[in-house]
Amino acid sequence: MDTGYVPVTTAAFEIIKKSGYYEKNPGADVAYLQMTRTEPTDNSKGACASATCRRSATIMQEELEKALQGQQDAKQALDKRRAGGGKRRACAISSAPNKS
Repeated sequence: MDTGYVPVTTAAFEIIKKSGYYEKNPGADVAYLQMTRTEPTDNSKGACASATCRRSATIMQEELEKALQGQQDAKQALDKRRAGGGKRRACAISSAPNKS
């Protein structure tokens, strides 16, 4: 929990809450509460549960780490993320069909 962990399931959030962690650390639940304040849409349900999205997150983490270590600047990190890291492809959440 010292790493900025955000629970990704309601069950995980409830376990942490029952442990008293959020009472001892006011504000630690804000990210989870903000992310869950609206109902998921057809375009967002399970959006980051796919292997493609996990790979995309890994690519972004790798590129941000390089930027934080001074190996590249932020623009280079974002450009590499957009490119999908070579053969690896980026998460396609934004390409979901528009139902409006």
